[in-house]
Parts: sequence; structure tokens; C-alpha cells
Amino acid sequence: MFPEKNVHMTSHEVSTKKYDSPGKSELRYRQLFEECPTPLWVEDCSEVKQRIDSMKAQGINDLASYFISHKELVKELAGLVRVVEINRSVLKLYKARSKKEFFFGIRKIFSENSYENFIDILLAMVEGKRELVTEKTHLSLKGDSLEVQFSWAAASGYEDTYSRVLVSIVDLTERKKVEEQLRHLSLHDQLTGLYNRTFFEEEIRRLSGSREYPVTIITADVDGLKMINDTIGHDRGDDLIKACASILKKSFRSSDIVARIGGDEFSVLLPRTKKNSGEKIISRIHSLVEKHNQEQPELPLSISLGMAVAESSCSLHSTFKQADDQMYRSKLSKGTGVRAQILNALMAAMAERDNITQGRSRRLAVLCQKAAGKIGLSSEQKDALLLLTRVHDLGNVGIEDHILYKKGPLTSVEREIVNQHPEKGFRIALASEDLSSAAYLILKHHEWWNGQGYPLGIKGDEIPVECRIFSIVDAFDAMTSDRPYRKAGSEEEAVKELKKCSGTQFDPSLVEVFLKVLEEQMFPGK
Repeated sequence: MFPEKNVHMTSHEVSTKKYDSPGKSELRYRQLFEECPTPLWVEDCSEVKQRIDSMKAQGINDLASYFISHKELVKELAGLVRVVEINRSVLKLYKARSKKEFFFGIRKIFSENSYENFIDILLAMVEGKRELVTEKTHLSLKGDSLEVQFSWAAASGYEDTYSRVLVSIVDLTERKKVEEQLRHLSLHDQLTGLYNRTFFEEEIRRLSGSREYPVTIITADVDGLKMINDTIGHDRGDDLIKACASILKKSFRSSDIVARIGGDEFSVLLPRTKKNSGEKIISRIHSLVEKHNQEQPELPLSISLGMAVAESSCSLHSTFKQADDQMYRSKLSKGTGVRAQILNALMAAMAERDNITQGRSRRLAVLCQKAAGKIGLSSEQKDALLLLTRVHDLGNVGIEDHILYKKGPLTSVEREIVNQHPEKGFRIALASEDLSSAAYLILKHHEWWNGQGYPLGIKGDEIPVECRIFSIVDAFDAMTSDRPYRKAGSEEEAVKELKKCSGTQFDPSLVEVFLKVLEEQMFPGK
């Protein structure tokens, strides 16, 4: 198995030494050996066997313990093994271009782990075993790690001397990688890369009653995640979860068990950690959250935290519950503040987009108020309409810019995404006391007079009058303003389109009212 310094003999030298006049059967054997798809080699372990017999004669009986405590001796014995023949499959496995190259670099293939595993072969020889199957880590001549199954068997007639041993090798590298990936997946959360609940609970059982007390448990929960998921989508919610996971990773030692144990819940086990150390870590987490929000203000992160300490073998399950209870008390104390913080960020994002469209909400507000005055809406209705002009596109904050400002027609999938914005805006507004009065107007502002609008498909007077006014003004402004996908049209063209869609998309009586507003605006003294 392991070659001596002078082992790089060629296959020709080996064959002339051992097979000067081969018969047909011997030729057949050599052909099968050479062409076998399984990597095979033949090695001579006779010098190792002689050294083992010598140690026995010296009265060293517990050779297993002796080998473990004499690592250099094991390496020395490994160096006495001479590989005398290999087949083509060995060259392929170890990335050698020729047998000469393989023998010249053979020492490179054996890792430190291989030398430690050589003890198994030594003990097999001590016990007179003929066969052994073990797993080893080797290296290719290119330096790549190889996980191999190493089957070692003394040839018939050579059991006493081990001068002819056949070794077959199975490459387990890919299988080991897959096994490791599966093991990793079984113990880790796929979204964050943190440990999962299964591993966390196993660690609680392992630490219970151990010598690693005091054990501090910290629990964390992402605030407002449901609101984010329900309004602007799970992708943005996932962004918050990953941000929280990143902050937790930075806050703890590599030996601490940081796990995602639920959708928005995290927990950390800190062995040998006292209360004051846990409090410092919580302060560090708060600082990192604040830094994150300064760098990424468009979607603020808020985390509620709880902590409890188990002293001298206290129940870790009850300690976890104490930390969890404290975390929920922290969450309740924030009340609607988190929702307001998220809403403010969404409104800021919407205002930024309004700047892109050059103050569209201001133009809408002026025209809508003039139309509302013409038909005598109440002050309450006027206020609701004014609010609608500001927040009608609140649901758009969850739509990516490359869709919202796409130059050219939308695909069917993109159109479906855009058409969801009234419902998303509705859910966002319902979550805010300040915007709840406009929630149903946001939901219905894309309905058509003939019932072919969305998302509800209502028609006629079922559509709130504020929405009917707004849809006309909104369409006029869209047609007369520059957009990423087209230049602004003229007011005359926009008026023609409004008249064309009167009775289908728009309330015909309100179209007439709006045209009068436009006329007064264009000719104020008339």
C-alpha cells in the first residue's frame, strides 16, 4: 500500500521479475487486471509483517495501544509497504498520466488521515486476518481530496508473509458529498443557513444536565413580518428574515447554537454564558439592527428579544419558555409602533417613485378636488378622495422597478403582478389607522363602469363615486404625462380617449363633469 523510496519501478520491471514466461492463464489474468474498471493495485507488505513479528518477540503484546501512542512508527511501517503493480483505473482515479508519474508521486496521495487509518491494516496483520475493508481519505496527484473505500486482501498462499496483497479501491467522493449535503439540509434552515429546530432541540437535550452551565438562551422574533408578507410579498419578508439571521450570526461565537426555529422566530443557546454576557450580546444586536436600518432604510428591520439563564442544571425547556415569554412582552410593548415604522418606509418608497413621475399625486389632487366640487361631494368624501390621490399606488411598492417602469408591453405574468397592487395597497392601508378610511377606495380604484375592471369586477354605482372620479383623472394624467415607455400625448388626444371610453371604462356623467373642469382650466375667464 505505502511505497518505500525505491518503489517507483515500472510495470515492465515488475513483470520481468515475476512473470518471465507467462502462460495463457497468466496473460489472461494480467489483461483482466489491467482493464478492470475498478482501481486495483498489488502491494508487498512482507517487511511490515517481519517488523510486527519482531515486536511480538520483544514482548510487546498490546500492539493496538502501542501503535496509537507511536505515530512516527506507524508512518515508518507504512513506508515499508511497496506497491508493485497498478491498473489503468488507478491512473484515472488519482489523475496520473502514466504509471511512471504515479509511482514518482505516490507519497502525495496519502493524507495524515490515511496514516492513522493504516493502524487498521497493522492490527489486521497482527491478528492474522486475510481481509479488511476500511474508508480512507487520499489525495489525487493534482491535490484533490478523495474519499475512498479501501478493500485489502492477502492473496491465496501469501497469508503468512503478506508479500502479495490485492487492493481494490472504490471512489466514494461524490457519495460522501451528497451524504454531507443531505446531513446539512437535515440540520439547517435552507433560507438562512442557520441550524433548524430539529438540531436546536437535540442540543437542548445534549446540554441538559451537562457540565456546560450556566446556559443562556436568547430568543428573537422579526416584528411585522406578517404585514410585510401580506402586503408587499413573501420575497421581501424573506429579505427581513435573512437580514435578521445575518445580524445574529455576527453577534455570537461560532460555538453558540444559532437556530431559526419558526417562520419569524430564532433562538440561541449559549453554553457557559452568564447573564451579564447575554445582556451585552443583546445590546450588540440592537446596535447592529440600528446600523442595518441606517444603511437600508427602505424596509426597516425590527427584532424583539428575550433572554433567560439556566443555572446549575436547571431545565432548559423552562428556561427557553422564560426567554420566549420575555420576548413576547417586548413585542407587545412596541404595539403599533412597528407597523407605523414599516408604513412610513413604504410611504417614503412610494413618494420616491412619485418623484420619478414628476409629482403626479399633486396633479391628481388638484383635478380631483375640482371635479368633486362640481358634483357637491361632502367634505368627508373630498378628504377621502384627496387621500386616495396620495396612496392609490401604495401596493406598487412591492413591485420591482423593471416591471413598473418597463419600456414596452408587459408579459401576461408581469401584468398579473401589476394588477395585484389594489389588493396589496388595501391590506397595507387596513393595517394603519391613518389610512384605513381609504382602504376600500384603494381596492376599487381600477374598477370599470361596465364591470370589466379589477380586482372585484363590480360596476356602475357599486363603485364608490370617489373611485369613479379618480379613475377619469388618473387616466387623463397618465395620457398627458411622460412615462418610461412612451412620451406624453396631447390634451386633445386624451379628451378623445375619455369620450371614447365613456360608458365602458368611465362613468359617462362624470366624464362630462371632468371635461367642464378641463375647459375651465384651459379657459379660466370663459
